[in-house]
Amino acid sequence: MGVCASLNSTIKTKGDDEKTDVESGDIGEIKEGDNEDTVSAGSNERSDIDDIYVTVAIDIGTSYSGYSFCFKDAWMGFKATTEPEEKVPTVLLLNPDETLNSFGHDAITTFNEMDEVNRRECFYITNFKLCLYRVSKLSFQTTLKAGNKHINAMHVFSLAIKHFMTMACDTIFNHSDEQSQVSDINEENVDWILTVPSIWTDSAREFMLESAKKAGIMPEKLRIVLASEAAAIYFRENELLEMVPESEEETGTTGFKYIMADIGGGVVDVCVHEVLGDQRIRELYMSTGGDIGSSAINSAYLIFLESLVGREIWTEFRTLHRKSYLDIINNYEQVKRTFSMTNDESLRLLLNKELAQTFSRKTGKRLKTVVSANFTDDSVRLSEDEEKLFINQSLMELFFCPAVDDILGKINKVLVECNDPDLSTLVLSGGFAESPYLQERLQNNLQIETMLVVKNAW
Repeated sequence: MGVCASLNSTIKTKGDDEKTDVESGDIGEIKEGDNEDTVSAGSNERSDIDDIYVTVAIDIGTSYSGYSFCFKDAWMGFKATTEPEEKVPTVLLLNPDETLNSFGHDAITTFNEMDEVNRRECFYITNFKLCLYRVSKLSFQTTLKAGNKHINAMHVFSLAIKHFMTMACDTIFNHSDEQSQVSDINEENVDWILTVPSIWTDSAREFMLESAKKAGIMPEKLRIVLASEAAAIYFRENELLEMVPESEEETGTTGFKYIMADIGGGVVDVCVHEVLGDQRIRELYMSTGGDIGSSAINSAYLIFLESLVGREIWTEFRTLHRKSYLDIINNYEQVKRTFSMTNDESLRLLLNKELAQTFSRKTGKRLKTVVSANFTDDSVRLSEDEEKLFINQSLMELFFCPAVDDILGKINKVLVECNDPDLSTLVLSGGFAESPYLQERLQNNLQIETMLVVKNAW
């Protein structure tokens, strides 16, 4: 199996004269596009598509990552064989020698079960995708900060890509239900796709190309696909066709214009598309956006919890009770996904007794008593066992507002500058796009007639 064998090649580090260190909070500059530009979705298509039998798409997201693959069938085209819900958290755990220990849920679990000494020696890496947006000038020597240590950024991206390459090959060649198709496939018959945000710079896209090359993907076998265009094609082939009668499918969507907003965990990407008559999509407004995804909401909540107990106590809790800390984050993530403007009851969140116990030991006071005294309006309260935190609707909205207001501003700016009466449809894609609260705010505050959410379009 040529393609699988190529995954076992060693990832070598390539040198460069410049070294850039990526620290949390360093924001690179990027210009917003407001001039009309036209590109065609699918312009990156390969000319040797007849020789491709398997296509594997890898999506390294800020919050979640995954892969999907499909076989080419002479009658049915490409058939997807993996499901989007199989995505895992974008978390890498590297050994002290910088080799991959684990990825996703396994990385989180393994790191939580380590003692403090081993944790300090390993590299626990999250949110690393944002460095490609936040750094204005990337190089082969750009580094990421993991705890108190630094590691080469391209090495990290290469390991992440190689991890999903290995998983995809294992599924295709060892566990696939399509064994009859697999038997004749070799390296020359596999096409690889990496999705990237449209707002990334050329430097960031080139960085991904080099990372993929280090992971074992030959440049001629790789396509870089813009996430917004991939979602747009999915939308055109599925939801959009349902909007017109079957007899008008070939012509009924020609000239249709819409705003496409790809809203994920780390980055928001907004542009305007027009459907052309030759099965292509034209970009009418260059992508604009920023690092204002749903991860900012999680950060706002964690800052609130820190203010509730104090920085020293919060830091000790995070360090000594990693599993409980992660349980709090995961619980909030679940509550956040279903939060809506129509909530009329207090939201129940996990707190964990270890945090209350640490607070009591450090201050000599009961956390429930202190919270009750500080929030006399009952906007925040604790359960009697101090394992549950209840917050009201208004406070939860405060966590959402900065990110949602920014997203609203980006989309409204596009509407105002386009000033096109035919532009009345908003199409949402990405994980955060499925948030009921976000959808309600957009529907209530934007001058649009139709809002559609593209599900499972990664």
